[in-house]
Amino acid sequence: YGNKIAVIFQRARQSDELEMLRNETMSREMENFLELIGERVQLNDFKQYRGDLDTKTDQHGSHSYFANLDHHQIMFNVAPMIPSPDSDSQFIQRKSLIGNALI
Repeated sequence: YGNKIAVIFQRARQSDELEMLRNETMSREMENFLELIGERVQLNDFKQYRGDLDTKTDQHGSHSYFANLDHHQIMFNVAPMIPSPDSDSQFIQRKSLIGNALI
């Protein structure tokens, strides 16, 4: 059984959706939190539940966080870890992957 959970990183004084989606990095505290709830995994050739993330071409980044809890596989779709081309000012790829997951 698999679940995908969206994770958005909000910096201090960010209140607008696009400001939050623009984040390309996270604080060390956020990384520590993700390491508490999951394990950083390489997406390329990942064989367990992938939560709609690409595991062949790195289209959705090279890594994400994953947990296996009581027979539930959980993939965390972490917005700052999902690449966004400079031409995508509305962050459509990030929005589509996090918008279709539990937030």
